[in-house]
Amino acid sequence: HHFPGRAGPGDLVAARLEEGAILAPDQPGLGPEHALRRARELAEQVHLLYVAWTRPEVELHAFVPGHGKLREERYPLPRALEVLFAAFGHDPADSGPLRLGETPAAAPPPPPACPAPAGAAGTEAVRAGVPMSWLPRLKVYRNMARDIRQSMALSDARRGELAHLAAEAFVRAGFDPTDPAPAARRAVGATLGGARLPAGLREHLAGQFTDMLLWLAGLPQCGQALALGLAERELLDPDGGRFRPDLLHLGQDETVILDFKTGHEDPAHLGQVGRYLALARALPGRAALPARGLLVYLDRRVCRPVEEAS
Repeated sequence: HHFPGRAGPGDLVAARLEEGAILAPDQPGLGPEHALRRARELAEQVHLLYVAWTRPEVELHAFVPGHGKLREERYPLPRALEVLFAAFGHDPADSGPLRLGETPAAAPPPPPACPAPAGAAGTEAVRAGVPMSWLPRLKVYRNMARDIRQSMALSDARRGELAHLAAEAFVRAGFDPTDPAPAARRAVGATLGGARLPAGLREHLAGQFTDMLLWLAGLPQCGQALALGLAERELLDPDGGRFRPDLLHLGQDETVILDFKTGHEDPAHLGQVGRYLALARALPGRAALPARGLLVYLDRRVCRPVEEAS
């Protein structure tokens, strides 16, 4: 029942302010209506907790976080339990567990599934184990081995995902245009550091991705966008749909959209960036400014210009 508290704005809701009706992410600034929605969400969480705690017939064990972020900031249910612990005058995070009621008596062991026949005189009866008792353990080990092999395999999709993450880390952290190599190595190291890859393949990819980022940093048509662009910023269409280009640069003289891709070129990529351009030009004060899009195929070292969708 770890329901996280909201770390940022919520879903889009219709609200009415003094200036008129708006569509905005749900947040405290929307006033009493936001508070009412949050109260309903928290009441539903408490209701689910009540249902879970009233179902056990013999014992109920509750594990709650100790002192720290999980308890004090993000999770509302442990904070509600803190009020309950205060009523009992005992907080498990400070000392031993909180026990209520009496410990139930141990249930008698179930009869054996296959009772062994009584042995002959002078011999001991052989007690049969539970049939197929080894099967769940063997199944778990087999699944773990399969998952490890799959996670270490490098498919084209996985390679493209890592290349995209490296480019994103490179742009977000920033780099010196006169010497981008140190920033490129740091971005690649951060991207591949947590990936489960064989050592030889990791070194091979590190070299390829570093060269890829140095090529990206040297593209003259992308310079301003790479240096000043906004990464992963959302654009809303009239119906409330959310679109997120990789890089959005709102310059004084023009609007530039960069979108990173890997693999083969697809006509759908052109339509996607064209849609981003149309939404960017609809932003306040951008309609009269020229707008251009760039499709950057990282692994193929290709940069394609894109026109605004009609």
